[in-house]
Amino acid sequence: MSARHLAVLALAAGAIAACTTVDVEKVPLCAPVGSLQPLPADGACDEGELAGYASAISELVVKPMSQALVRIEFDGGSRVRSLCVDQGVRNHAFHARRDIAPKLDAILARAPGPRCLAHKRIDLNRYQAKRAEIDEAERWCGVVVGERMTALQSCWKFSSDWILYDRVGTTLPYLYVKKDGAAEASDVQPGDTIGRCERTKWGFEAQSECILDAGYELLMSPEYELLTEPRCTGEGQCPDDGS
Repeated sequence: MSARHLAVLALAAGAIAACTTVDVEKVPLCAPVGSLQPLPADGACDEGELAGYASAISELVVKPMSQALVRIEFDGGSRVRSLCVDQGVRNHAFHARRDIAPKLDAILARAPGPRCLAHKRIDLNRYQAKRAEIDEAERWCGVVVGERMTALQSCWKFSSDWILYDRVGTTLPYLYVKKDGAAEASDVQPGDTIGRCERTKWGFEAQSECILDAGYELLMSPEYELLTEPRCTGEGQCPDDGS
């Protein structure tokens, strides 16, 4: 191939790259969560209204199979004020920022959300993002394993703020994470919570309530609800589940 042909190909490749370049910096990485607007308080929103809005905006913002955590802040009129992607693990954040950047103007122009979102934020894709973090953490750190529960040991590289519950009859484990502020307010490790809840409670419902009372919340997402519903037989009772 002649030098002239090579030069033409190089120019064409440059032109294509220029047309397809995405400004990833338009979608920043998130600042520490303590500096962001808070999540709505429990009971502040109509659950159905908030779930419907979050689902609709998630379809626009979160690409299928993404494992990045996206945080959206709202102004006083419940309009999207800003959007960021949590650093997370590996390259999930970069891919999410690249996917979101071309849609950012449309996201910012959306109609207002529920009034309870004024000066608040919502977090999208929490289950998938946390599972990605857990998978990475288990490669680096030790875990505490109970009869049906797993938690991370104290580890310098990752936050020990979650519990996985392998409920009988489910395909995916239930995922509990400490609520905003709960990790700072309590120095009780997840492994200790596992030990106490398995020692003093029996069956999924009682043990789940024990975990929630310790300052955790159960993470669910529409894509995973069917996979975390127990598949039981008989009168709806799961063997050895107590539910």
